[in-house]
Amino acid sequence: MLTLAWGQAATELHVYRVGEAWRLRIRRRTGDAWPPVFAATFTSELSDDEAAQLAGGIERSGFFTLPPIIESHEHADSLQLRIRQRGRTHRVLARGRSQPALDRAILAIDGHLPVVLPSPPGWLREAGLARRGRPGLVVDAASAIRFHQVWLAEQPERAALRLDLFALFLSVGKNDRAVEQLRSLQRDPTLKGLVPELRQLLRT
Repeated sequence: MLTLAWGQAATELHVYRVGEAWRLRIRRRTGDAWPPVFAATFTSELSDDEAAQLAGGIERSGFFTLPPIIESHEHADSLQLRIRQRGRTHRVLARGRSQPALDRAILAIDGHLPVVLPSPPGWLREAGLARRGRPGLVVDAASAIRFHQVWLAEQPERAALRLDLFALFLSVGKNDRAVEQLRSLQRDPTLKGLVPELRQLLRT
């Protein structure tokens, strides 16, 4: 499993297994509202061969030898990469600068993407990410709602996706559907503390 996020989690990439398939999901935050609205999304599948090639590229990159923090300045643009592979889990937070092993890991990931990675940190673009010949993410709230509904069905343990659905329904004026998500959030011990504030948003 792989999770890549940058820009205060404004852009995220996830790769995970669902039954016999590998799923690739990318989403980007649109606007500054809270809760965040992830209305630009993309999803596809990786074959077993593609997943194996991706895992091999990450293994050869040296990612698992990197320190957990790479930093030039604490206020610089940050990137987080978390990979669980072959029984190992490693997480790296980079702020303002990279290292060759991290560049190689990001390039290995980028090489398996059919779309352009949206707005990566400027210091990472120097690693040689592909910026041409691929489409970008499209902002489409209806598609984003379906994206998150399917994702939640595949990984119901990701309760925070209900907060994302709440925000999306609210953004398109479907308050009745937002209320449904609010009821589900209220049953989750890790998220129910947000419910009073979210209820207030429904009244505004």
